[in-house]
Amino acid sequence: MSIPRAACDFAAAVSDFGGEATGAEKDYGNRLAAWAIANAGPLDVLYVIWFKRIWMPSTGWRSYSGDGTPSGDHRNHVHISVN
Repeated sequence: MSIPRAACDFAAAVSDFGGEATGAEKDYGNRLAAWAIANAGPLDVLYVIWFKRIWMPSTGWRSYSGDGTPSGDHRNHVHISVN
């Protein structure tokens, strides 16, 4: 995996990075992750992490295990790393 030149974490909740995203918050995270993937070429996306999965252009989605917390497992935010 390449070392990202920039990365952003986007909270699924409006106010914070609290507990696990559900309902509208999870839908937002799903849409944001899909948008990053759909625009991976122009944005030079290296990987996207969302809800215990990691996506890379070369492999697609696969399982991701963090530390078991909502933040560590990326169950409350979408992580997008770009070159």
